[in-house]
Amino acid sequence: QLAGDIFHREFRKIADDWVRRPLTLTLAGIQTQGVARENVAEPSEETAKTAEHRVALLKDAKFLLSLREELA
Repeated sequence: QLAGDIFHREFRKIADDWVRRPLTLTLAGIQTQGVARENVAEPSEETAKTAEHRVALLKDAKFLLSLREELA
């Protein structure tokens, strides 16, 4: 709705679950619903780096959320 107001056009509604997730968590790649363990492969070196990156992003996201709360 906000984008429609800014661009003066109507956009289709998106019904995906990420739409209801806070933007900081979406940008950090954090899933709000769990993943079944049987669907998760053993971590490789690349996925371990990705996991470390996600942990760092999550830490940053939590910091930004706490900062926003303090400013409010």
